[in-house]
Amino acid sequence: MIQTMIQTMIQTKVGGVTILFPNKMDIKINETKTDRLLLLDVTIDDQSLILLNVYAPTKDCPDQQMLFLDKMKQFIDDFLLEEN
Repeated sequence: MIQTMIQTMIQTKVGGVTILFPNKMDIKINETKTDRLLLLDVTIDDQSLILLNVYAPTKDCPDQQMLFLDKMKQFIDDFLLEEN
């Protein structure tokens, strides 16, 4: 049984990302998401974790891949700065 489902929402028939947590887990979630990136700052049983799930552009779009990777790096850097 799923207790919590966190997902990004992209247009119908286009990829997105989801992270599922089982019913028996005691969790606290602070989430950040874009259409292709889901970053969760999660506390599970007093253990702090950062989970990242990514849906990157395909190999058929090399220009979009590089742009996405640059944006992802900035996104993560910004997140880490907020944490400190």
